[in-house]
Amino acid sequence: MIRIGMLFAMIFMLYCALVFRLWNEQVRYGEEHRRRISKQSIRCIREPGIRGKILTRDMKVVAGLRQEREILFHLSEMRKPGKLSNTIAHVMDVAARISAATGRRIEMDEEKIKQHIFHKPALPMKVAGSLSDKELGRFCEIFPRIPGVDLGVSYVRDYPMGDFAAQVVGYLGKEDPADAEDRERFFYYQPDFVGRTGIERLCEKSIGQFGVNIGGLRGAEGYSLVRVDTQGFVDKTLETLVPPSHGKSVMLTIDSRAQETAEFILLGEAGAFVLLDCANGDVLAMASSPAFNPGVFVPAASRSDYSRLSRDPLKPFLNRATSAAYTPGSILKPLIALAILDSGISPLEQVNCPGYTTIGNQRIRCWRTGGHGELAMVKAIEQSCNAYFIEEGVKTGFDRIKSKLDQAGLGRKTGFDLSESAGLAPSREYKKRATGEKWTVFDTAILSIGQGTVLLTPLQVATYMSAIANRGKAFRPRIVKAAFDHQGNLISGNRPAETHLDIGQPESHFDTIRQGMHDVVNTDTGTGRKARSDKITVFGKTGTAEIISAGMKGKNTWFAGFAENEGGRYAFALVVENGISGGTTCAPKIKQFFNDWLD
Repeated sequence: MIRIGMLFAMIFMLYCALVFRLWNEQVRYGEEHRRRISKQSIRCIREPGIRGKILTRDMKVVAGLRQEREILFHLSEMRKPGKLSNTIAHVMDVAARISAATGRRIEMDEEKIKQHIFHKPALPMKVAGSLSDKELGRFCEIFPRIPGVDLGVSYVRDYPMGDFAAQVVGYLGKEDPADAEDRERFFYYQPDFVGRTGIERLCEKSIGQFGVNIGGLRGAEGYSLVRVDTQGFVDKTLETLVPPSHGKSVMLTIDSRAQETAEFILLGEAGAFVLLDCANGDVLAMASSPAFNPGVFVPAASRSDYSRLSRDPLKPFLNRATSAAYTPGSILKPLIALAILDSGISPLEQVNCPGYTTIGNQRIRCWRTGGHGELAMVKAIEQSCNAYFIEEGVKTGFDRIKSKLDQAGLGRKTGFDLSESAGLAPSREYKKRATGEKWTVFDTAILSIGQGTVLLTPLQVATYMSAIANRGKAFRPRIVKAAFDHQGNLISGNRPAETHLDIGQPESHFDTIRQGMHDVVNTDTGTGRKARSDKITVFGKTGTAEIISAGMKGKNTWFAGFAENEGGRYAFALVVENGISGGTTCAPKIKQFFNDWLD
């Protein structure tokens, strides 16, 4: 009996301990557990910000937003009893019915539905976007009768001007949530579209050119709270805590008419054109051909589109104006002429051109095989005489020429906001590294006519032409003019102009160069006479550089200079790949540009 009593006592004590434990968890800590469970069923959903616009200086929208009507499936309202396969079959059946009714092909498969259910059950599933008016009308006839199907509206990037300034504007790509800075704050993360190239990338989070923190094109994210059930489906939307906000809008320095005209003269060509305002460095036009339409990347480029663009041998993604470096040819001669004058050689000194120049045992021909005869500097610039520049360049010496090219910014970036190449400046050290040979008189001779180890971008050329136009000084090229909020209020304007080049030279030297460049265009014998315009006075220099690419010989042709009228002064550079000559290929395009732009 004693043993039985002890056994009952032990059982009673265990029972009491269990009751106490249950009371402790359910009564004493019950409310705390309920709060914890409730908290575990709450999900925070991130909503992407609203992207700002990109505008030209004359307020044309280059990159904006459009409202896109889309069909959404709320899978939490489309669930069927029983196995998951029942729900999947129902969803696919509804998609097929909508596709048949609207005439819109809806790609839907079992794996796609599973991925959404398992990974994003709290979010609506987008099944069709960019509905046309006809598709929208047909859809509205049927969708109220289908539970879980909804019509949504979203803002998507829009490029209403197509490939206008494509390499400058850039394109977008969807952000990888794994790389996002705020990924850990949200259970469900709807990513932003982020800038991959151009202004879209430069001004993504900050328009830092103005020296103040004003934000960027990308708007701030919003977020809301929802309650989900045990399977993760939305049970109730509790609260929109922070609505998404608008990003800032960016105004470019580009003039839409100048840009459209520049792109028109490059149609069918591979090349680039840059137009600068000499008064402040504003880029009024920057065209690179061929181009691409940034709209193909919204919402995402198809494999065929991306493959076609990325494999195109003409490289439409490349901004030839800033990132392609070319042998300059004779457009370098105005800088060589400044070096010659700086060495003390008189601009009136005569040189005889028999049609060639002999350096050692090598003969360098002039473009006029019969020769130019006796000529001085102004006529030599007008006629682009190789013999004159070789003889006077060799007399000047490489060190003085090198110093002048350094002053003009060769071999270094201009400081432009977008990606750019530094080009290649000639130097003894570079030749020694590249070939193992020393610099020779022959190297100086061919450098004097813009050949050899020298490469320039069109932007660099336009910048030093701006310095010649301004008699020595040029401003750093800039592409962002102002920033606005989404209501159109000005936040910040252009920063003060920064001097980029200072080619120290007496003003009389620039007068000589300017006279020669004037005569290139405005005399009946000038090599660039086909650029003459009755709308504006053009000062120019032709250039033709022979190249070998993929074993084939060709010519890159140039026309560069500046133009003046009562309204302003503009520096420009045009390069066309595989042209005939600067005077034949490029000069007529410059005339066409100024006539059309200023008409």
